[in-house]
Amino acid sequence: KRLSERNRRAGAVSVAAPPLCAMGSCRCASSAWLLLLLTTVSGVSAVSVSGVVGENITLPCSYSVKNYGVLDVCWVRGEIPSMGCANTIISTKGNAVNHRASDRYQLWAGLTEGDVSLAILSAQERDSGTYGCRVEIPGWFNDLKHHFHLTVAQAPVMTTDTPVTSTGTPASSPNVPEPWTSPADGHTASMNYSL
Repeated sequence: KRLSERNRRAGAVSVAAPPLCAMGSCRCASSAWLLLLLTTVSGVSAVSVSGVVGENITLPCSYSVKNYGVLDVCWVRGEIPSMGCANTIISTKGNAVNHRASDRYQLWAGLTEGDVSLAILSAQERDSGTYGCRVEIPGWFNDLKHHFHLTVAQAPVMTTDTPVTSTGTPASSPNVPEPWTSPADGHTASMNYSL
């Protein structure tokens, strides 16, 4: 019951398995159960990542080599399909990259340590979109899947609050102190600033 409550809070859907034997007749209902399992839709969330045009952007993905050994991995553009990889931009076979759509896609961190984070070099606005990392763990429905939504934008234009004249001295601005008069002796003092 505790597990069901935790799954409900996490947004998981639980479906009871149909009985395998009914009324002494042990006809296998596993094919119906498998069909139900395959058609169950689960929500997939994506981590949002933002970057700036011209910079390198890293999308993190890793797994435990200690638990699984070195595994095959693929990075895809778009949603990860139910089985296999489509729209692959880079993939590995064991500890080597076996496919790369562009030299701008790199796996620098260390395949033998299970860090298969994707580096996108010199990111462009056209790189914005959905990416997926699939770590192929042996067995049915064991694969690790991570989705990312990447937004690449132009760097913001930096402006100054204080206008500067051609001589390098501050122009009139609310940020520049005005001369002041001392109440003690009535003299006016001025302040000079240089940039």
